[in-house]
Amino acid sequence: MPFQVSAIDHQRLQWAHNGITSRRDFDIALTTALHRAQWLAELYAGLSIERPVVAVPGELVPPRHGRLRDGIVGRALRDEIAEQLATGHALRGAAAADEHVVPAIRAWVAATVETLDHGLTNPDVGGGLRHLTAGLALCEKRSVSRPTALAGAYLTLGLEYLEKVEKQMPDHIEASGQGPRPAPVTVHGNVGAINSEVHHSNLVVAETVRGIDVTVQALQRAGRHDTAAALDELTRAVQQDPTLTDDRRPELLDHLADIAEAAADPDRPRALSRARGAMAAITGAAATSTQLAQALSTWHDTLGRFL
Repeated sequence: MPFQVSAIDHQRLQWAHNGITSRRDFDIALTTALHRAQWLAELYAGLSIERPVVAVPGELVPPRHGRLRDGIVGRALRDEIAEQLATGHALRGAAAADEHVVPAIRAWVAATVETLDHGLTNPDVGGGLRHLTAGLALCEKRSVSRPTALAGAYLTLGLEYLEKVEKQMPDHIEASGQGPRPAPVTVHGNVGAINSEVHHSNLVVAETVRGIDVTVQALQRAGRHDTAAALDELTRAVQQDPTLTDDRRPELLDHLADIAEAAADPDRPRALSRARGAMAAITGAAATSTQLAQALSTWHDTLGRFL
């Protein structure tokens, strides 16, 4: 930065230049200015930066230990994480094109942290993403010449972290009793063995039913016995109804898992939206399935209270 001469010294130099003052005053003014310049040079040479201007976090691995919260279906949480990843990658492309997406990136981080905090008991999982992207606050500083590029860099860190969380989801799901090797669960109908070495649809059906059962138990503990009974009976009807094909049965159980997730927490707009679509699909299937239609007729009003 250019050295600034004080007002007094500037006046002395001006007087000397105009012949109003003596050479002595000029020398004093010039010497003072030189001394100050030398002092500033020595001062700046001795300065050091105590911390980086921009936070550059190192690589962070999300904790592997943790469980799903009560009422959370592992499959549904995986789907939400996948949706956030897709949205984040789209935002990164927009940031690379220098579009004004800084507010959208900050909103993405907040929504993703909320998803992780709401779905998992270990707060350090969501806390890791919050730590990695803390530097997004700098994008509001006037000193940052390219805030979109900086926000895109932090978004990249967040996406890499979330991809690691996605890979660790089987650990969290299994620790919560919803994985491929938990305690036995009763599955009704022609769905095959559960605890044997099954690798295809039977295992998927068993895992889905187990996730619904976890939510049913959580609803019972919360005193919501009617909703728990409705989900339990509809699940049995889908498994037992002889008019449903083997391809149709897993699809309807997935829909019931979406309804169960929304029943556990009806204040989540995204889960509620999926549940409404799922209920429409089940209602359509009930038109040709007697057992499912009977169960739906019995419990439709109970489920309709939160849908």
